[in-house]
Amino acid sequence: MLIGELAFYGLVGAVAAVAFVGSALWTRRHTGARLRYTLVAPYVTGALALGYVGMSGEVLTLVAANGRPVPVSRFLVYLLTYTVVVGYVGLLADADRRTTLLGCGCIVGFVLATMLNWLFPAPVGTVGKAVTLVSIVGLLWILFRPLTRAAADVSGPRRLAFGKLRNLMALLILGYLVVGLTSRQGLGLLDAFTGVYVGGYLDVMGHLGFAAIVLRSADAMEELAADRASPLAYVRGGHSAVSGGSGDADIDIDTDPEGGD
Repeated sequence: MLIGELAFYGLVGAVAAVAFVGSALWTRRHTGARLRYTLVAPYVTGALALGYVGMSGEVLTLVAANGRPVPVSRFLVYLLTYTVVVGYVGLLADADRRTTLLGCGCIVGFVLATMLNWLFPAPVGTVGKAVTLVSIVGLLWILFRPLTRAAADVSGPRRLAFGKLRNLMALLILGYLVVGLTSRQGLGLLDAFTGVYVGGYLDVMGHLGFAAIVLRSADAMEELAADRASPLAYVRGGHSAVSGGSGDADIDIDTDPEGGD
């Protein structure tokens, strides 16, 4: 191994910390309600930095049944960040809230099942593999069917940002599947350094890529800010102030013709 595993985790954590500072400074270009939508960029990069610093210090690292280390902090980062990424994909598409939450549920299933697969042998590990595959198929279907159909009705800037985030999430989930199957925690086809390196690369690409897309999509963020006061309004089921949204939003519009909250 060219560099120790823990040292590599520390290096990735340092890169993520720099990205956190850079994204935090970049958000200062955004003001008003638009700022609420771009603050997610330093959130995801900061979470990645904290997670990898924890991994470098072996915080929340468990030992699997086969004796190999499993950094639980990595899975916690995925739960805290990739659910947000999927949420933003649905938000940009102005999709039905329930469909977006189902996509977030697929991420949760994928993360937890993968962790179980790494920690335990059969039959628990076998069940974990099955749930992982079902979660991946479900997420890909949601990304490319209902969310893509919903995005056809939004403006050009939102549809462009949606397409970038959707494709990024799809590439990531497939990349993690390949790494999980071939790494030392899986079939053992990759040596320790290769598995750690590729996994770290995917983490950096996913989190920094998401932050960059959000921060560079100023027009799309401006439209989201005009549509809803904050991302939490979408999670709570608040309706679109401009277009009326979809799904649960339609109910709100019908019962409140004035469009107020």
